[in-house]
Amino acid sequence: MGPTIEIIKMEDFAKLFKHDEYGQILVVADTGQNDKGEETPKVSISFKPFGKGVCAISLFFGGLEDGYDGRDECFKNMDMGAAVEVVKSLIEGLS
Repeated sequence: MGPTIEIIKMEDFAKLFKHDEYGQILVVADTGQNDKGEETPKVSISFKPFGKGVCAISLFFGGLEDGYDGRDECFKNMDMGAAVEVVKSLIEGLS
C-alpha cells in the first residue's frame, strides 16, 4: 500500500496573464508590510517592461481585520483588462 495523499482545496492566490504588448503580468493576493510597517492584506501586480527589470506595485487594503474582504474582492475582479490598465498607467507614469 502506497502513501496516503490528502487533497486540500485551496483558493487561488495568483493569476498570470500574457499580453501581446506588456508580456507577462502576475497578480498575487497576499499580505505584506505597508509603509507604516503594519502587516496588511494586499494585491501585488508584477510585470517586466521591455528592456527593464521586473516592476511591481502593491495595493494595500486596511488592517488585518477589515482588509481581507477588500483584497479578496479586488483579486476576484482583477481580469486581464484590469491588470493591463494598471500596468499601462504605471508605464505611462514612468515615461
